Amino acid sequence: MSFSAPTRPLPQIELVLLLAALMSLMAFSIDSIMPALPALAAEFSPGAPSRAQLAISAFVLGTGIGQLFIGPFSDSFGRRPALVLGIGLFISGALAARWATSLDMLMLFRFVQGLGAASSRIVSQAVMRDLYSGRDQARIGSIVFTFFVVIPALAPLIGQWIVHIAGGWRALFAVYFGLGTVVLSW
Repeated sequence: MSFSAPTRPLPQIELVLLLAALMSLMAFSIDSIMPALPALAAEFSPGAPSRAQLAISAFVLGTGIGQLFIGPFSDSFGRRPALVLGIGLFISGALAARWATSLDMLMLFRFVQGLGAASSRIVSQAVMRDLYSGRDQARIGSIVFTFFVVIPALAPLIGQWIVHIAGGWRALFAVYFGLGTVVLSW
């Protein structure tokens, strides 16, 4: 697999959409699982339903730890390799979590997913700083952050739809896998 830069620069609108998708991936992955917590509790910890919330905590912990490492990795090896590594972890965590058979397994895979999701936020911010400065950076940043703010408001609704219409909490992880794959192939 080559990590060379794309042969053509992305048009600005496409770049903004990619950066917005990257920034939103982490927020969507945190907030869309909330409607699945009762189903997770019923399946994995019926005696202690509040333990299902650990699926969110594990993801956030992974994201926090991942941010400590992905920034220096991105500076040393480049934005693209950092993003490929991170989104690869995100996709792997999503795929594995879909088949989790215990809450502990789910928490482990959500942690891995969070480690990878850290790259989406860190690398997108670094790319904005690399390509823009001053007013242009503020303008592009405000557009990208608008998506980042709107997605957490919509994610629980989308998560609810996925859980109840598309086949339960495991369908969420198929969606995470799909979103990660789309972003990675962009």
